[in-house]
Amino acid sequence: MSGRWSPGEPLLRAFEAHQAWGRVFQAWQDSKVAQVKWGREIASFSPAGLLSEALERTVESGITHYENFQKSARRYQQELASYVDRKYPLDKVSPLNRETTDAVIARTKLDFESIPKFEDRQAPLSDAAGPVLRSAAILALINVVLFAAAFVSFLRYDVR
Repeated sequence: MSGRWSPGEPLLRAFEAHQAWGRVFQAWQDSKVAQVKWGREIASFSPAGLLSEALERTVESGITHYENFQKSARRYQQELASYVDRKYPLDKVSPLNRETTDAVIARTKLDFESIPKFEDRQAPLSDAAGPVLRSAAILALINVVLFAAAFVSFLRYDVR
C-alpha cells in the first residue's frame, strides 16, 4: 500500500487504514477530554470552579457540550459512511479502473434530500439540571457557612 489510496489499489485496505487511523485519533481526543474533565474536578474544590461549571452547564457550553458534539459528529460520520457505501456500490476488494468507477458514478443520481444531515443535539434539561443544582447548593452552603462565621466573629468582639 502506498500510504495514500490510488485507483490501482483495492479500496478495502484504504478503508481499513482510515478506520484504524480514526480509532487512534478518537482515542487521542477522548484522552484530551478526560484530562480536561479531571482538571475540572480538581477546580471544583473552589467556589469559582463550581460557579464556572454551573454556568457552563446552564448555557450548554464548555467540555460537556464539546463531548456531546463529538459524539454527534462521530455518529454522523458513521451514518454518512454507510450512506456513501450504499449509494456508490464500488468493489472494495479488487483494484478500480477509471472505466468502472466512472460508469458507477454516472448512473448514480445524487439527491440532496437523501443525504443524512448533521444535527447538533442539545442535551435534555433533565441531564443538565442535576449537576447545576448540586453546584448551586454547594455554593449556597459555602455562602451560609462563611456568613455565619463572619457574623459570629463580629458578635464575639465589640468594635467600640
